[in-house]
Amino acid sequence: GFDEFHCADELPNQGESSSWGVPDGILFDGIRRQMQQDTEDTFYFILTTSNHPPFAYDVDAYGFPREEVTSKLPPSIPKDKATIDQLGHIWYADQVMGNFIRQVEQDDPSVLFAVTGDHAERFNFAADVSLWALSGIPCYFYGDGIPQDFFDEQIRQRIKRDDDSFSESFYSMAGAVLGKRFRAANINDD
Repeated sequence: GFDEFHCADELPNQGESSSWGVPDGILFDGIRRQMQQDTEDTFYFILTTSNHPPFAYDVDAYGFPREEVTSKLPPSIPKDKATIDQLGHIWYADQVMGNFIRQVEQDDPSVLFAVTGDHAERFNFAADVSLWALSGIPCYFYGDGIPQDFFDEQIRQRIKRDDDSFSESFYSMAGAVLGKRFRAANINDD
């Protein structure tokens, strides 16, 4: 569980919104302000939604290079307004998440980021894709002190045992990155 739960309606500047809430940039700004005020180590679980329908934000106002993107699309991707708007929301979500990570990392270089999705891709512009590409959910770990090959051995062992060692890997990585600051309970407990 969580000690606290916060919602978009608590943000002072909500700006434009959709059925999912505020744009990710406003959400990230509010979270960063809270992180700067926190005096103890805190775990933030952040759910973003800007890349979900109805794709109602004015992404052009945020700098989406609509013409450039449209001109570089392969023939397999339609160039209609709805498709380009969808791509614009993906671009926007990527831009503001990257900005947030860079800013927070400058505030506190010891922060560990785990970025993933809550479901597989629900749309696909490619004509022929593998089941892995269609249904896989990427998970990225980013932080100072995480070597690029950190998970190689854990992945090999998981494949050998055919089990889910994610929690063990995450616990190990968090301890390696955060050292003594990592005081989590053993996440393998039920």
